[in-house]
Amino acid sequence: MTCAHITSTPNKPVAFFSLNQGPQIPSGSPAVDCLYQQLAPVHTWGYNFFVPVSHLGVDRVRVVASENGTKIDQTGSTIGNPSYTLDAGQWVELEVRSISNGCFIQSDKPIGVCTYLVGCEYNGIFPYASDPAQAWLPAIEQTASNALIAPFIAVGSSILTNHYAIVITPTATAASNTEVSIGGTAPIPLSGGYGWYDNSNAGMSFYILPLTDQTASYYFTNDAGLIVMAYGTGSAESYYYLGFSSMRNLSAAFSANDVPYTEMTADYLFCENIIKFTTVIVGIEDMTELNWYKMKTSGPTPDLAYVQITDIPEDPPVEWTRHFSPGNYWIKMEVKYNDGTELIYEGELCVGVWIKPIPVTPAGGTTSPAAECYKVGGHIELRVLPH
Repeated sequence: MTCAHITSTPNKPVAFFSLNQGPQIPSGSPAVDCLYQQLAPVHTWGYNFFVPVSHLGVDRVRVVASENGTKIDQTGSTIGNPSYTLDAGQWVELEVRSISNGCFIQSDKPIGVCTYLVGCEYNGIFPYASDPAQAWLPAIEQTASNALIAPFIAVGSSILTNHYAIVITPTATAASNTEVSIGGTAPIPLSGGYGWYDNSNAGMSFYILPLTDQTASYYFTNDAGLIVMAYGTGSAESYYYLGFSSMRNLSAAFSANDVPYTEMTADYLFCENIIKFTTVIVGIEDMTELNWYKMKTSGPTPDLAYVQITDIPEDPPVEWTRHFSPGNYWIKMEVKYNDGTELIYEGELCVGVWIKPIPVTPAGGTTSPAAECYKVGGHIELRVLPH
């Protein structure tokens, strides 16, 4: 079924599950097991993927294109080519080993990625410590700030004995900001696992954590974003699945000064007045209209509703720049297609103001802290030096 294109009529939602009763992964490896996985819809596919590796040391990856002429670059696979050009439905298979600290995949059009555990006779771990398993891998664009999972504890005749979580997050804050709460306890830094694997090409890292408390939930947090995969192994048995991520509609998206609209919140402060908006639209050839709106929500004369932005020189306005005075705004992008579909995306734009407070102490001393960027209407903490 790899590369099959499935649609519903008349555009009503459906779910698709891929399955196989007993594949060999890779082909020719004797160990087999069943695969069963729900796949994500194409509008959630992305452009940047970081593939971790299980503690078994070697995994397989399949990459499938959704559009003709898709250019794909990868670093980290021990088989295959560094670059590919695929048409819709075509796919390539890669292999990732622990020595490469993961695999970084980029494309110019949306792609789908599945990662697989291989048969135990291929990874060389005996006696029969694992079997093939499959998991949908979301794009880096689908990270979330927190994730809640619990070990998959099978019943009946299952002989699964070991359960793991793979936490994927940007390297810059991986070790310093990633925490886990086990069973509702106070959050602590990740420890007791296989440690951090850093990948310099992707700027991403992953951590393999054994889920030793099989009756507790595991709550992972990192404000920089994370994705959690989960898998388990036993004697000639395995499972693998996507534990937690966002599932945003990426068919159209925009960024402000390279900050994705999904991260534009009241807590994110832009400290520059010149804002460059960039848009990526899937199926732009079928687009009939693209409109931009703003709504200022702070100041003495806030907007009561969205106001269309008309001074954009480009048509379609997929990239534009505008000067914003300090304050809070809502930005909306409206995309219309020739089949009647209309998509709306919104982000909050908080533009800061630079202030250099010079407080005077009761004793007459003064201090001049460096100028800092503050949110309009926010609190300024004055730091007074001794006289």
